[in-house]
Amino acid sequence: MDEKILATIDELLERLEKMEEEEEIQQLHSLHAERGVLLQEIELSSNAFETTTELVLEATTTLSFLQALVELTEEIQAAAERKWLAYWGIHEADKREDVSVEMQQLS
Repeated sequence: MDEKILATIDELLERLEKMEEEEEIQQLHSLHAERGVLLQEIELSSNAFETTTELVLEATTTLSFLQALVELTEEIQAAAERKWLAYWGIHEADKREDVSVEMQQLS
């Protein structure tokens, strides 16, 4: 009878070990799948970061270009105003005096 009990206990221990091995294998499969998902997320994040960096660089370049255009436009406008005033014989000093006279007349 003791042999029967020992055999049953051995059988139970073997079943338990087998169950533990199956659980470990399932856990390994689960971890492997999770690792794959995490690697995909890392790749997506990396691509998003790279795209964002390129977009920021492009935006910075565009802003610099627009700033240069604004400055050029202001210079062209100032030159055109000077030419227009010169065409009518108005000089910067005269223009300032005219503004002073107009201001006094408004007062």
